[in-house]
Amino acid sequence: ASSAQGPLGSFSCLCSPPKVCQDLVILAMFACCSAPTTSTDEIAAPAARQITDDLVVAPGEKVYKGACYCGAVTLECAGDPMMMIVCHCSACKAWGGGFNTGAIWAPDKLKVTGKLLKTPEVARHKTGDKDDTPSGFSKRMVCATCYGKVFNDHSAMGIDVGAGIMTWPDGFKPAVHLRYAKHIFEIPDGVPKFKDAPPENGGSGKMMKDTDPGLTFPKSGKYKGMCYCGAVTMECEGDPALMICCHCSACRAFSGNALPHSTSWTKDKVKVTGPVMNVEAGFRGGYEEVKEGMLSPQMKFPKGVSVRQVCQRCFGTIANDHPSLGMTSFDSALIQYPFSPTFHVNYKDAPFKLKDGKPKFIDYPKDFGGSDKTTPE
Repeated sequence: ASSAQGPLGSFSCLCSPPKVCQDLVILAMFACCSAPTTSTDEIAAPAARQITDDLVVAPGEKVYKGACYCGAVTLECAGDPMMMIVCHCSACKAWGGGFNTGAIWAPDKLKVTGKLLKTPEVARHKTGDKDDTPSGFSKRMVCATCYGKVFNDHSAMGIDVGAGIMTWPDGFKPAVHLRYAKHIFEIPDGVPKFKDAPPENGGSGKMMKDTDPGLTFPKSGKYKGMCYCGAVTMECEGDPALMICCHCSACRAFSGNALPHSTSWTKDKVKVTGPVMNVEAGFRGGYEEVKEGMLSPQMKFPKGVSVRQVCQRCFGTIANDHPSLGMTSFDSALIQYPFSPTFHVNYKDAPFKLKDGKPKFIDYPKDFGGSDKTTPE
């Protein structure tokens, strides 16, 4: 296999037959996960480093478009991403509430409009393992209006855009999984999976199968979790009422995840402590319309059915509160409960297909007000 050298070491090409991949060194950044920047100042994109203000599209290049949860931040990316990855490290899971599905572009291939916030240094990921990296390596960015996840700026390495906020005409197709030993449920996509990372980047270099076990959480009756910085803690009692993968545009745009997954408890079984902030901005201005060229439409819910919450300190995802349903949904990676989805909803909009044998509803089951129609995986 061919290899490339970068600031974090070299990385071998996984292509078969071997070939020199464009900007192969991008994967070197994912030997570990990232640490936030040092400022909470609001910045007006494109002031986030060298992100371009005037996107130049070469002849024949595609232009990928996307937007944050509320639509205040929009993105245009010229050409195919240099790499698509899935990272299962604890920091990525705590930041967006699920594994990171990232698409990496060079800064001059990305145009961002709207205001962003940088996660402060004081709100760095609190972890007991080796998923943290030196200060300043990465800048996790959210929309200043809705706190939806936008991208992770990996210094000189590239801009890791949350795949969930982008439109993928041909679907999201990752090239590799990293830290798969920490997965919370199987991803049977046939893509190469590192147990941790390549040996050149401090990992064991060991590969895993799709079906190899990841993290295990014993059933204890009470299940705990915390946000990215640890300021907000959660405790849930008993078994959840529901576990699903929701592929709707709103869930993807808020988390930045191309495959959102949630675990829900009734509100009387949930205790959340710490500086929680409700997101006042509605999805695309009230769940009623989607800007042309952005994400595909989803089933239209009345405003207020979902109240999305973040940590006031780190802007990490906390929960999706459903007052009218009497339930609170947590992105599954936040709570130490064994996750196994019962079914998938809004699968017609799914950019990241998952062949797990579970029912795939076009919208919702009949009991949830949907058509009850299913679609092939």
